[in-house]
Amino acid sequence: MDRIALRTPERIHSDQVSLHILLPILLTAVICLTVGILLTVTTISQPASTVQWAHIALIFLIAPLLLFGLILLVFIIFLSKLMAHWNITLPPSLRIIRESITGFNVSVQRLSMQPARPLIFIKSLAAGVRAIIKKRT
Repeated sequence: MDRIALRTPERIHSDQVSLHILLPILLTAVICLTVGILLTVTTISQPASTVQWAHIALIFLIAPLLLFGLILLVFIIFLSKLMAHWNITLPPSLRIIRESITGFNVSVQRLSMQPARPLIFIKSLAAGVRAIIKKRT
């Protein structure tokens, strides 16, 4: 009982930092170094397997990015569904922020459509002229 009372919040925090933050980082670094050393040693001893190890290394490079992209996509979908359900119950300040973001979105869309408008007008005018000519013949 006295031992629990002697643990200060600072001590508890430092224990949590070392256990929950530093330990996973160090374990990940050790695993990466081990895999790197293993790849280097096996590639040097067998030159024919260099291409195979290059493919494996490429997978190690691409897989985390794909996983991160998938997690980000799921997170964005979750947030959009959440905002769709909570749209009615938003506090006024968040509603104002949402309306300003929506206004910004509309202005960006309008700005991006401006270069295309003359082309759309010319193509629609040409299609109308072709329809009139086709109708007369």
